[in-house]
Amino acid sequence: MNRPLLTLSIPLFAARAQSEPDICASDEWGCARIAPDETVKFAIAAPLTGDSASLGLSYSQAMQLALMQSEPIEGFTLGQVDENDRGTREGAVASAERIVADQTIVALVGHAFSGATIEALPIYEAAGIPLLSPTATNPTLTQMGSRVFNRTIFNDNAQGDLAARYLYNALNITRLALIDDGSVYAVGLAAVARDRFIELGGEIVGEFQIEPGLDDYTDKLLEIAAVAPNAIFFPGYTAEVSVIVQNLDAVGLSDVVFIGSDGVNTGTMIDLAGAAAEGVYLTGESLPPDTEDKLAFDQLYRETFGIESNIVSRAIWNTYDAARIVIEAARSVAVIGADGALYIPRGALVAAVRATNGYRGVSGEITCDETGECNTVGPDISFIQDGTSVRVPLSVLGGA
Repeated sequence: MNRPLLTLSIPLFAARAQSEPDICASDEWGCARIAPDETVKFAIAAPLTGDSASLGLSYSQAMQLALMQSEPIEGFTLGQVDENDRGTREGAVASAERIVADQTIVALVGHAFSGATIEALPIYEAAGIPLLSPTATNPTLTQMGSRVFNRTIFNDNAQGDLAARYLYNALNITRLALIDDGSVYAVGLAAVARDRFIELGGEIVGEFQIEPGLDDYTDKLLEIAAVAPNAIFFPGYTAEVSVIVQNLDAVGLSDVVFIGSDGVNTGTMIDLAGAAAEGVYLTGESLPPDTEDKLAFDQLYRETFGIESNIVSRAIWNTYDAARIVIEAARSVAVIGADGALYIPRGALVAAVRATNGYRGVSGEITCDETGECNTVGPDISFIQDGTSVRVPLSVLGGA
């Protein structure tokens, strides 16, 4: 719950200003002030309800584990705020407004979806709240000149390129149909795959758009069947992909290769689509190697939540790393004021997150460039076989 805004008297404001460290006056965005009886908070923003709730759950779980593994900052307790943005633009704006209204929230892991992130970004930019997203992949997010946005996942230029090359070079697909749901994420990723597939020598036989949230897409799939594709690429989300793969057989497309993207939660899709999920390809985050750090995290996850770490979402490792990075960045700039409060200069924190260099996380080594691209590991491709996700070899792509 957000604390009510207080109207401060002039004498109280003056006394408080005098106790602030000098760095607060020189910082562009000033300082977050955490009183001695308050908690330093870190927020997550993702869908916590609906068909993509598993992704939001992994965000919440990752932050919980990151905080469990973190010491207090200058004696101040660390806390968590879970914001359910529902994966929508409107929900993201509402979440962002609540986050910036709470002075004790210093950084954000999120948002989960690209469209939601783009919509909320100006609110964080004005307030000086740094974001580190483990899943927002639209390339424009790091091309807008934002100082506060960063991500630990690859962008869709890499993902669309891999989808196109795998279809053309590994599966010998020559006729590709594209579907999008009108979202920033899907439209952008489909465009990258389209351009790369054409460049390779393939033919785009049709581009189609669906309305999200329907429980039947046979009418649209009949249009697609009429252009006789060898494969369909739909960079969408779990609910719509699950319905579409169930509808393929009814329109004579059961033998056509279907490939989705990282917007799909594999486990949830298998639950929703059942046997229709068999044979579906998905681009997504690479599984991290079994390093000592990664195995220790997996054990902690099992002990805490009672399941394997990749069941809820393959984004769990990336998200945990993002949470640890923003926590340690806040620690690196925090100072105690003369009044005993903790001050975190917002501009200094924004800069500290962007300056991440050589951070050894459970997902791999993380270094941010000047635009906020912090991922050094590209996407991979998995295949649904016997109700489980199996990583496919990419050696046929020349070491990609």
